[in-house]
Amino acid sequence: MAVAATNPNIEVRIRQIEPEPGLAALHAGGLDLLIVEADPADPATNLPGLRAVRLLDDPYQIAFPKQWAPVAGVEALLARPWIDGPAGSAAHRALDRIAAHHDTALNRVHECLEFPAALAIVAAGLAVAVVPALALPTHEQASVEVLDAPHVGARRIDMVHRRGRHEPSPAAELVAQTISAQAER
Repeated sequence: MAVAATNPNIEVRIRQIEPEPGLAALHAGGLDLLIVEADPADPATNLPGLRAVRLLDDPYQIAFPKQWAPVAGVEALLARPWIDGPAGSAAHRALDRIAAHHDTALNRVHECLEFPAALAIVAAGLAVAVVPALALPTHEQASVEVLDAPHVGARRIDMVHRRGRHEPSPAAELVAQTISAQAER
């Protein structure tokens, strides 16, 4: 991260943590910043003493096995097996929107919480997945094709920090500004 390289007195540590323990750690002072995923329709994570800043909306796309191509649109995939997310997850809600938009029930054969696992199932030729654009590989994955799906929606990425007279700290504010600038790009 550019902040760590240009400001040797700032120690940047990255941890992967679930949202609820992350919010508790943030509130207790164990973390300075927390990046969380949310549904754009949900209110921001502005709990007492915390402030959420919207970084970006990450549009969902539909990933399907390349061996199923050519696929003219989502309609051609509706009868195929799908990868669901756990109840209440953003991926699960995205599949609910697809089903409602096309007035159909999807065959939700598999369930994955992590997008890399869902993409591995797609690459194996087993199912279709809803994946946010940022989770897609940056290089062309030979065994996966992607369809844009504007009606599926997006996930919102928020940055959360403590709110107070001296919060965020100057170091956390510098890191937050760098993250926000990167998100704008």
